[in-house]
Amino acid sequence: MSRIRSSLALLVGCVWALGLGGTAALAADMGVPLKAPPPAAPPPLDWHGFFDVTWESYDMNPQGQAVFNQPSWVVAGGLALTVYKDPNGFFNNLTLGTTALGVFSGAFNSVWDNWGVATGGVGSNAGALGYDAVIPNATLTFAKYWTLNDELIILVFGPTIGANSLLPGNGANCTAAIAPKTLSLGCGAGGGIQNDLKLTLNDGAISGWPISFNPYVTWVYEASSFAPGGNGAPDGQYYHGSIACFACLANTSDFMLGITPTVNLAKYWGIPITLKAPIWATVGQQSYWGVNSNGNWGVFTAGLEAIWDLNWMPKSFGGWYIKGGFQWYDILNSALYGPGGANWVTVGGNLPGNLTGGLPNGTPTSITVGYVGVGAHF
Repeated sequence: MSRIRSSLALLVGCVWALGLGGTAALAADMGVPLKAPPPAAPPPLDWHGFFDVTWESYDMNPQGQAVFNQPSWVVAGGLALTVYKDPNGFFNNLTLGTTALGVFSGAFNSVWDNWGVATGGVGSNAGALGYDAVIPNATLTFAKYWTLNDELIILVFGPTIGANSLLPGNGANCTAAIAPKTLSLGCGAGGGIQNDLKLTLNDGAISGWPISFNPYVTWVYEASSFAPGGNGAPDGQYYHGSIACFACLANTSDFMLGITPTVNLAKYWGIPITLKAPIWATVGQQSYWGVNSNGNWGVFTAGLEAIWDLNWMPKSFGGWYIKGGFQWYDILNSALYGPGGANWVTVGGNLPGNLTGGLPNGTPTSITVGYVGVGAHF
């Protein structure tokens, strides 16, 4: 009996083993996991950033206004997070970010101080900071070659200039009841909001030419007017009110039409330098520039920029570069260059400290700005 029992036990064991082996083999053949794999790790956050420090001979804005006619420093930096990627879909990339910038000059403090004293005020406590801004932005790449970028420019600072109006007799523009006054690059209330919506075509990826032109159009919307009294002031004077606009009326807009011809010398000659030639013009309704306007065009500008990629630096330190160039502005609209125009103080010879009467006969219609800078991206 014991031998029979042993034989039966052996037979059952073999059948059991063969059953498990067959089941495992069948599971392997069917691709069915015997144990659930651990969950995949989430993809790392795709952060990018930059900073840039630029010295410039004039502080000009894209609308053709000379904000300040003394050398100054522009310090900018930002972070952006890529929240969507699909190189094969219609929508290819979506990035959300924020940029902050400040404009500084050793001459700012004396300018604001002279401005306040010349107009009967108490001077300035602004120091070297001219203005700063916070710029939330979003960038969408679609159909591989198109980019839609939206920037909300929020001007957040205007230096104090004393308790009286900017110029004698201009109390309508700077109400004497506001004390102390704040100067938003003119006579504003310390801030303003503007939105820039830009559509760009990356034609270089399509044409395959050595040079790409990168045509674009930007819709510039002024969400608020920046000067008390603004363009409705009885004396017809206009003061610039934001880093990108003279005292435009609220809820007005214009367009920037431009191209940025670009060639990368490293691709053809091994020289780590990129050349760009920014060219654009502004156009809109004549009323955008106010009653002093003589037409629909604001400014035409062209320039040349060289960017030297410091590729010998370790990549772990980021991508560093040095840049330099110039930009020429042909001021087309009389609301900018004419008597009472936005540039009459900054480039017309009536600098603060010499505000004793009368407007200049006119201001330059041709301004060239030189600049050099250094920065990095990561």
